[in-house]
Amino acid sequence: MEGRSRLVGIEGLRALAAVAVITIHTWAYSSGSFGRANALFADLDQGLTLFFALSGFLLYRPFAAALLDGSEMPGARAYLRNRALRIIPAYLVILLIVDAAGLAVTRQLTGHPQIGQLAIGQLIPNLFLVQNYVPSAVGTGIAPAWTLVVEVAFYLTLPLLAAGAALIIRRRVGRVQAALAPAALLLVVGLAGQLWAARMNTGQWRLAWGDSWTAVAQRSFLPAAILFSFGMAGAVLVALLERDRERQRLRRAVRWFGPAALLIAVAMLAVQQERFVSRWLFSDAFALASALLIVWVVLPTRRPRRVIASWPLTQLGVISYSVYLWHAPVIYWLHLHGGLSQNGRSGFALNWLLVLTITVCLATLTYLLVEKPALSRKRRAIRERSGPAPVELIAAEAS
Repeated sequence: MEGRSRLVGIEGLRALAAVAVITIHTWAYSSGSFGRANALFADLDQGLTLFFALSGFLLYRPFAAALLDGSEMPGARAYLRNRALRIIPAYLVILLIVDAAGLAVTRQLTGHPQIGQLAIGQLIPNLFLVQNYVPSAVGTGIAPAWTLVVEVAFYLTLPLLAAGAALIIRRRVGRVQAALAPAALLLVVGLAGQLWAARMNTGQWRLAWGDSWTAVAQRSFLPAAILFSFGMAGAVLVALLERDRERQRLRRAVRWFGPAALLIAVAMLAVQQERFVSRWLFSDAFALASALLIVWVVLPTRRPRRVIASWPLTQLGVISYSVYLWHAPVIYWLHLHGGLSQNGRSGFALNWLLVLTITVCLATLTYLLVEKPALSRKRRAIRERSGPAPVELIAAEAS
């Protein structure tokens, strides 16, 4: 139970990320004058950045602990099997339901998706989660699922990065430095990928939609790699502090991570309204803030965390994957059938409550009927191999 207590608040962070994404997409389908709040709504897409940072933290944590301790790392086969059980069953079920109902996005233009059933040339890439790499399929299917394609690339890359770090240790490089090397590499790759994608988009640091190789470049893993790297560095820090409890100075510094994350977020929101930074650099800064927040929440310190670890946020975090997949189709359906109010701010509030309620109901069903049985297979396989599930795998299983 001690291991579990160190991870209190993770589900709450997932819930906050999911609510941010639901809010921005509901806002996009609501009309009215929101004044300066429009800029704030537009920045809520950073919920995606928090999701990426969480994946970097949770999935790299057992590898980082093994690298620091010199113990055996998680097996690649079991790791990949667990990743598949985590994301594929619910994704395929929801995708096929959405496509059968004609709620898939068949072409994503700027702000104007066309909704209907997918053509076979679009459905097949979506079934295999490679739609980001097919120009005619970019933005099709469950539109927010383009981020799953990026996640899958990270899943496949992570064991290779960890194996490389283990090789570095054999060359008598310090264990901490070696454990941080994969995060540093992804940071460099991410910055280079963003520069490359911006050049593909004629120098514009913004995401492009549509049937083009520019859209493919911008939704590939390369520009997003940096968003995982900060979470991975946070995983090394947490593993280090759990391994060496005598680092009191570092533990005291962690107490300021929460305020530092808030300061970075506020500063970036302020400068973004004046367009002083590119959209990607804005996301990079939020990835750093997200990692600081994750470490601040996970490590047991004296600061309160009752809100993040509250029962409602925890329960929403448990079903957040299904929430993420369902919310856009729910918005599309309501939009097509006139179910979204266009009555300014009050209409937006009603839309948000309606979308959240329907989404949570559908997500609860798919969690209970699809996700939970798949997750139970992960736990059963772990127990059959080595007894009770290690806390690192318990922590990572819902990421």
